[in-house]
Amino acid sequence: MDSTYDIYKRLAENRLAWMDRVRGLEEARQRAVSLVSTTLGEYLIYDFREKSVLEVFSPASTRMVA
Repeated sequence: MDSTYDIYKRLAENRLAWMDRVRGLEEARQRAVSLVSTTLGEYLIYDFREKSVLEVFSPASTRMVA
């Protein structure tokens, strides 16, 4: 069974806005890349099981590991 991952957009003053929940890390990566390409900003993939940010996506770099 694939884990679920939440995708957040980083807002001003280091606030976060929840964008989506997807099943599987590869699906989360694809969704984050899609969001970056259509809506500028920085997007984070968060794993609630591990309670950590796994990856950060931004227009400046395709993917940064957190």
